[in-house]
Amino acid sequence: NEHGQRADSIVKNMLQHSEVGDTQREKIEFNSLVSEYLKIACDAYKNKDKNLKVDVVKNFGDKVGKISVIPQTIGRVISYIIDNALYAISQKLINDPRLVPLITVETSREKEHIVLKIRDNGTGIPENKQLKIFEPFFTTKPTGTGTGLGLSICYDTIVKQHNGTLTVNSIEGEYSEFIITLPLTYKP
Repeated sequence: NEHGQRADSIVKNMLQHSEVGDTQREKIEFNSLVSEYLKIACDAYKNKDKNLKVDVVKNFGDKVGKISVIPQTIGRVISYIIDNALYAISQKLINDPRLVPLITVETSREKEHIVLKIRDNGTGIPENKQLKIFEPFFTTKPTGTGTGLGLSICYDTIVKQHNGTLTVNSIEGEYSEFIITLPLTYKP
């Protein structure tokens, strides 16, 4: 049953993977997009774990402005990374109940790019797994919990489709920080 549920989840994720190119780009206020999907992801996680209380610090650059993206797909990336951050924090709280859970979301504009940094003070990612997390079917979560497609879809299908980059900085036991860099204008 557990393997069947995992297979079902993998198939659903693969179908979502194939749907990514079906929408249109829009010129959208990036800080508003980040704020909206941050709220959606936090609210969705609260439905899973009503006891988790996390401080969210938003450091949004005032000169970020608009960007040409497919809002739903970039929103999916933001939601997924926030969901992973909340999961990492909840796992760290099991062994460290004195932890003050914190997620920091920062946006900035650097020349012709917008940079989004999402940092949590959760479990972190072991150094030997950091290069693998963007590979399909690789997961740091326990068997049956994750499909290993989320970050692969985020990077290979969505961020690359936007001519952007997705990187991670992490120290196991301390933090993880995901950095998304997107060009202001789309050039096919």
